[in-house]
Amino acid sequence: MKKLLFFLVLLSFSEIQAQTYFGFPDSNAVWNVNRSDIGGIFPLNPYFVNGDTLINGRIYKKVYQSLDSFPNQINATYEAAVRDSNQQWFFVFGWDSNETLAYDFSLNTGDTITLDYNDVTLRVNEVDSILLAGQYRKRMKMSFIYDLSGYSYEDWIVGIGSTFGLLDPGLSIVCAGRQLTCFHQDEVLIYTSMPDSNCRYSYVGTNKFESGTGLKIYPNPAKDKIILKFDENCENCSAQLFDIMGRQQSAPKQFNSNELEIKREELKSGIYYMRIESANSYWLERVVWE
Repeated sequence: MKKLLFFLVLLSFSEIQAQTYFGFPDSNAVWNVNRSDIGGIFPLNPYFVNGDTLINGRIYKKVYQSLDSFPNQINATYEAAVRDSNQQWFFVFGWDSNETLAYDFSLNTGDTITLDYNDVTLRVNEVDSILLAGQYRKRMKMSFIYDLSGYSYEDWIVGIGSTFGLLDPGLSIVCAGRQLTCFHQDEVLIYTSMPDSNCRYSYVGTNKFESGTGLKIYPNPAKDKIILKFDENCENCSAQLFDIMGRQQSAPKQFNSNELEIKREELKSGIYYMRIESANSYWLERVVWE
């Protein structure tokens, strides 16, 4: 009996250790979400964190939604401000000036929380740990307060948010129309609900990329330089690099030929996006510096 009690105490201690608190990410975090309706499933452009803002004397992290298929700060809409205090995440949505409690990761099994911004009360059905990217995170299985079936409609994962998307705790229980597909932080895939998906934000490089525009980019990944080669001359074209948060990393390089060489110069290893622009259109391609 004593050995059993010791084992249970040790197991409980290990569980507490496993559930280290992960705060709201302060940078380089990206949420990919799918929206579903009667017409099918549609991937939304990613949400991401970039920069701080001061509201009523408190510092918040700013959350944007990109207008491109990758997190692009120069082409994005401001969605919300988020602050983390005592394991609670408070939001000020872009369409409101009032702060609202959106998450409380200190809750335990049987506890409830009311989300004032959508007037939904949730119960914590169960608390466990989930292993993500080599680290255990606290997971809370949530349901309606009045649903006694024990069925969990969504999960809250510490440091990530709801499995229906960061900005939709409780809300998507009503419409059942959103799903968090992937969460990246610091260019690492932390969570995915779709193991076979590239998350629309892939970090897997290729030796050569060919698009329907007649453009080839190689080598990719690259060490010292990348070559852009078109089937025909690209008249009045330009190319420039942006990092994964949409920050410009090079000045536009003009060319009027079918080939352009981009040198690495002072750029660090990592993922970048190249914007290639002509007189009538532009497109974005992912490139990797090793």
